[in-house]
Amino acid sequence: IRDRRRCNAVKNPNGYGTVYKLSGHRRKPWCAAGPAKRDGDRMQREVIGYFETRKDAMLALSQWHIAPPAAKADMTLRDLREEWMLVKYQNLDKSTRDGYNAAWKNLASLYDRRVADIRTGEFQAIIDDLTASYSKLHQIKVLCTQLESYAMQNDIINKNYASFIVLPKNDTPKKEAFTDLEVKKIEKGAESGIPYADLVLILCYTGWRITEFLELTPFSYDPAEHTLRGGLKTDAGRNRLVPIHPKIQPYVDRWLAKGGPTIFCREKTVGKQGNKHIELIPYTANYFRDRCYYPALEQLGVRKLTPHATRHTFVSMEHRAGADKLTVKRIVGHASGDVTDKIYTHVEIDELRKAVEMLA
Repeated sequence: IRDRRRCNAVKNPNGYGTVYKLSGHRRKPWCAAGPAKRDGDRMQREVIGYFETRKDAMLALSQWHIAPPAAKADMTLRDLREEWMLVKYQNLDKSTRDGYNAAWKNLASLYDRRVADIRTGEFQAIIDDLTASYSKLHQIKVLCTQLESYAMQNDIINKNYASFIVLPKNDTPKKEAFTDLEVKKIEKGAESGIPYADLVLILCYTGWRITEFLELTPFSYDPAEHTLRGGLKTDAGRNRLVPIHPKIQPYVDRWLAKGGPTIFCREKTVGKQGNKHIELIPYTANYFRDRCYYPALEQLGVRKLTPHATRHTFVSMEHRAGADKLTVKRIVGHASGDVTDKIYTHVEIDELRKAVEMLA
């Protein structure tokens, strides 16, 4: 709470707690918090939750007084997650939220268990009974650990039992990438007008994650520098700069000329009979995969690797071309010891462009 800017504070009786509105544009701007308590040299308030309206926040505060912290000993895992989401989901991108939501579905057997009663063995049993990829199991452990950590912060439990979950050995196969021959097929397909082959080629020559790629807007493009700025997920990945290789520039220009809300968008018929018209709308990741990406690969006669394989393809081509490894990390948004503040000088932009243009 100390780091939040308070505004429009609502005065309540001493020791009752407070409701206040957070600055900026937020889906749930109203915060309800318990009375201030001394924590060492500082006064702290317990955040009860974030809400869309002041009325909802006031109601939550009054209910909190009916069931104060001592009653949280009976909180179920489902209850804990609902409260945790109010706090945690405020600053997460959609793909991360979707990952947590998918992991949550695997914990159904614990939904109604008291958090205070759950031990490592119950979490471990869920992991052991699942036949899933290492990344999926890891996501489940991360969610459990986050929930338990939140419970510890709020004095519901005193040990994070989820942190002791043991995952199986990661036998993840070598990251797949398209071969040079396959990239050539994609390039020729784009030249000949095979639908969406140009988008596959752009992905191979930029290294964007699919969600980042589909969220690029016309404002992401700098026509003077011929660069795209965007990125999600990590500190190293956010708001990064990716120069456009001359080979894909005509395709990027063609998509920009559509004038859609995102650079890469699709047409959709909207309106009722007699008033139907075409609108340009962003692709969803699932629509793009199923209707554009995989059909293009099938028509090209190229292996149906996942869209993420285009990212591995970019990195692989850069390394074979002899590009500086740190520069490549900056382009694709991999964390390194040199996480920048994303303020690029002309010299840095030239270095990024030089690395990209090393590709054939």
